[in-house]
Amino acid sequence: MEIKQTATQAELLDAQPTNESVDELKQCPDFLRIWKGQAISVFGSQMVAFAFSIWVYQQTQSLLQFGGIIVAQLLPTLFLAPVAGVLCDRFSRRNIMMGCQFALTLASAVLCVLAFRDELNVTAIMMMSPIISSFGSVHQIAYTASISQLVPKNLYGKANGYVQSSIHFSAVIIPLIAVGLLETIGIALIILASIATYLFSTLTLVFSRLPYRGESTQASTSEKAAIFNLRSEVLGVLFKDKNVLILITFLSLISFLNGVVMVLFRPMILTTMSSIALGWIVTLAGFAGLMGALIAGKLAARENRIQVLFVATLTSGITMVLCGALTNAWGIAILVFIYSLFAPIGTVVAQTILQTITAPEVQGRVFAARAFFATVAMLFAVTLAPVGAELFLEPSMMPGGMLANLLGGVIGTGPGRGMGLVFVLCGLAMFSIIAILSAMGAFRRLQSQMSQHFENK
Repeated sequence: MEIKQTATQAELLDAQPTNESVDELKQCPDFLRIWKGQAISVFGSQMVAFAFSIWVYQQTQSLLQFGGIIVAQLLPTLFLAPVAGVLCDRFSRRNIMMGCQFALTLASAVLCVLAFRDELNVTAIMMMSPIISSFGSVHQIAYTASISQLVPKNLYGKANGYVQSSIHFSAVIIPLIAVGLLETIGIALIILASIATYLFSTLTLVFSRLPYRGESTQASTSEKAAIFNLRSEVLGVLFKDKNVLILITFLSLISFLNGVVMVLFRPMILTTMSSIALGWIVTLAGFAGLMGALIAGKLAARENRIQVLFVATLTSGITMVLCGALTNAWGIAILVFIYSLFAPIGTVVAQTILQTITAPEVQGRVFAARAFFATVAMLFAVTLAPVGAELFLEPSMMPGGMLANLLGGVIGTGPGRGMGLVFVLCGLAMFSIIAILSAMGAFRRLQSQMSQHFENK
């Protein structure tokens, strides 16, 4: 089939002379409009997700059920990501995002009704979570892939920084808001507020343009069948570029380690602190993340992006080790701040690298592959971490436990110390991954490809 090429805002801006006024994202009004709507939607999603995490753990006091909710959210992405990636490369990404936002609204409305009728329980959340996650994962792939259609290549880093800053801005204030609302007005109104944000985001998409870039207005019958061919449509894109495959493999391994830490962080804090204290720590993390996202937009525009990614990952590993070893609340808060400062830098830089070294017309599949393998990694994380912590490491690190005498003098004993040991192990594993890939020359090859891009530019 012949692919129709039409000029997008990004192409028109790429063709203009480079100067300060042209380089501003204000020259991309549709991107800014869509970004604002998605920022509001992210606020609603994060608010209800944080409230659910506290509500479920308080209701059950079980790491297994807490992890079960996360598994229920991740499974749909595992199966839908490959198909979603091809859909986002074949059809209008704007229409896909609008449809997903509308579906999220309906699914959330079901939970809202259950909450108002006092019939909301963990089982209902686990049943609805896969549905919400399904549309959310497809929406995220379409949103990420659309950036290259809306902004010129030299602004990819800045646009990605905007996207990350909206996520971390929400994280600054949501924990305290969600905890306060959960204790005063309940979960029902929190869900209702999230529905309002989804509707607002849908309206911004209605009044925005998202031109085609390397997409067809109509897919043939054979191509529609190919949409469901994972190997030829998604994995095939990866194996065409070894550097893309290496980068996605690296990001997937890091996703696994970050996933283990994230699923255990809140339960570990709640073993020794109140939910209010957790809210303050997560708020601090959100503030650091916002700072990191703002910094990342500038760092991602530099030629040495690979070195920036290397430093961000190394710093994350160091903070994991120290956070697991310490029990002091202030020390943990400082380490969480540092970890959260560098996390968005790594995310923005990695995403900018992928956007730079891949063609826009295949980015739906590239980011679908990244989502697929990141989900596989996260599933292993949320499955192994709660089971290993609750059934083995936590009992082993209690006074008199199997590992208490060996490691207790380093990281302490008692509730939460088994989870602390997991943090230490994850940090050490991150060091090992960096060392192995460096020895293989993977980072050097990626840097060489990035340097060629800057020379051609």
